[in-house]
Amino acid sequence: MYKYSYLLIFYILSNYYVTAQQGWFWQNPLPQGHDLLSIYFVNGTTGWCAGKCGTIMKTTDSGETWKIQNIGTFDEFYGVCFVDLNHGTVVGDQGVILSTTDGGQSWIQRNSGATHFFEDVFFINALNGIAVGYWGMIRNTTDGGLTWNPQTSGTTEILNGVVFTDINNGVIVGSQGIIRKTTDSGITWTPRTSHTDRTLVNICAVDSIILIAVGDEGTIVKSTDGGDNWIIISSGTTLSLFDVAFQDPYTGIIIGNGGIILKTTDGGDNWSSQLSPNAPKLYGISFANQDAGIAVGKNGTILKTSDSGSNWFPISSGLTNALMRLSFLDDKKGFAVGEMGTILKTTDSGASWISQASGPSVGNFQSISFGDSLNGAIVGQYGRILRTTDSGDNWFSQNSGVSRDLYGVSFYDDGFGMVVGEDGIILKTTDGGQNWGYQIYGQYDISNVWLTTSATGIATAFGKIIRTTDKGLSWNLITDIYETITCIDFVDSVNGYCVGYNSTFIKTEDGGINWSLISTGFSEHFLSVDFIDKNNGMISGYSGLIIQTTDGGTSWLSVIIPTKYNLNDVCMIDTQYASAVGTAGTIIGTIPGGITSIEKSEIDNENPSEFLLNQNYPNPFNPSTTIHYKIPLLGEDERGGLVTLKIYDILGREIETLVNEQEEPGTYEVTWYASDQPSGVYFYRLTAGNYSETKKMILLR
Repeated sequence: MYKYSYLLIFYILSNYYVTAQQGWFWQNPLPQGHDLLSIYFVNGTTGWCAGKCGTIMKTTDSGETWKIQNIGTFDEFYGVCFVDLNHGTVVGDQGVILSTTDGGQSWIQRNSGATHFFEDVFFINALNGIAVGYWGMIRNTTDGGLTWNPQTSGTTEILNGVVFTDINNGVIVGSQGIIRKTTDSGITWTPRTSHTDRTLVNICAVDSIILIAVGDEGTIVKSTDGGDNWIIISSGTTLSLFDVAFQDPYTGIIIGNGGIILKTTDGGDNWSSQLSPNAPKLYGISFANQDAGIAVGKNGTILKTSDSGSNWFPISSGLTNALMRLSFLDDKKGFAVGEMGTILKTTDSGASWISQASGPSVGNFQSISFGDSLNGAIVGQYGRILRTTDSGDNWFSQNSGVSRDLYGVSFYDDGFGMVVGEDGIILKTTDGGQNWGYQIYGQYDISNVWLTTSATGIATAFGKIIRTTDKGLSWNLITDIYETITCIDFVDSVNGYCVGYNSTFIKTEDGGINWSLISTGFSEHFLSVDFIDKNNGMISGYSGLIIQTTDGGTSWLSVIIPTKYNLNDVCMIDTQYASAVGTAGTIIGTIPGGITSIEKSEIDNENPSEFLLNQNYPNPFNPSTTIHYKIPLLGEDERGGLVTLKIYDILGREIETLVNEQEEPGTYEVTWYASDQPSGVYFYRLTAGNYSETKKMILLR
């Protein structure tokens, strides 16, 4: 008998795995937090968007839900185009061109012969496409994207957008207001006058003769003769405009900086501003049909309209303020704190996060610490201290008596705690924060503190490690490693760890009296360290770094994660589960957050005599439920066969494939995590050989 698990959504090619971790998932924002730069719908329901850090996502329900298509690369993709449900292309930095023939399940890198950035890609039909980019670069394909050949643009300006109205006629736009037109499929490109020197960022063909281009400082230019002549159109704004899309000859939408959304109903002659949800930047827009459109942008923003662009509502969710520190009380309940007074709370191991009230959103929170299961503290800029006495359900302000920024906090129990901060400040309390004593150590900022016993504490000031054994009455300099130390962690009173810039990792086994510098084999700046015992620990750092050790720090392995954002803190729940926080509200973890996922196990390999599909349990459920089924012998060779288990919604649309593989006879269980699905009735169908059975279940939020 054996047991195995997999998380279907977060699939990465096996040669990228270097650790035993099952995978890391986005928990906030959702569905993910990288900038989305381009979007394309191939029909009324199916579309793709692409962006930074190798992000490609697909929707099959007009943009209501999105699934990440992980491709094992962190390239930045600036353009995406599909010619049908299977064949598509993305282009991006360093001359990258990827193509798919299976709807994005797999992607193949094509040789572009380029090293500069591609900014856009457009396919005229299934065979003929063109990509444009930096320094006048053009590549075209006549075989569906298998091979790409250079064309001469006649300019060295950056080419940002391209569109063709038929196989012969196309227009490209770019920096300095450049416009080039071809009438021979791109063999030659002729300059056209745009009447602006502003950068033109993108272009859209309303029909075969009307074209609209948009760009910096509110620039809109329009052609009514297929791109030969252009006039400037007033936009009513000076914000930069990044993309334009039309769903019919009269109705169009422009999006851009500051989350601006402009709408026209007269073919682009006049534009009016539309009310949009708070979004810092919108980069791409595409319409699935006459009414439904999707705009994408910074930090994974996804907005949808169902009324041709008059009203917009968010599809993506979650705060995008930078998160600085993370703390878990147990395997379920945790907190993240960060910019603008942000406090996020989870009670389900990070699968979902909710915002908590913190009072006036003045300044950033820098650190959080719990002395026991009930009592904790948060500290931040301008001397702010918040306390909780009910496990973080409620937070109240305490008077620190100072206005300097506070960087670190540690509580040993419900009474004894210390706070450190700007200009060498050290605060101490022995009554749970009702009163704080004040002292100064040196002239440096003190960024971290950790209380190891009821009297002993360790603090760091740049590369200096100082130690007290009398509750902070006096401090002694232990060592100076001449590198900025960013985090302290102790697993008990004697075993502790510090990390810092330039891959600094030091370790103590005597309560902080002596420290040993240990090489990890990595070169990035380290920002956080967390050990759960003397052997098992993790370090997080710049550019999405997470490394893991199982031997006390002697050796380290890199963990593959879905982001390159800086990770300011990492917290291990146990040897299998962990979370990390960082730039742009990033929370990633080994528990899926809002992403439908599957855990499958064979629980008995004895040969059942017949098929059996049990009712899911629990039912109703939120957010996960388990399905048991039995597979008997399926053929004379006394082996199993192809088994599928699929989820359908009330309309009969396939939502998820839980199982699609050859299975041996046995008893199986599959857990479905439906965090990204709405409440309602669902059906699950088991099919194997000539057997098929369907049962109903209810997701109740």
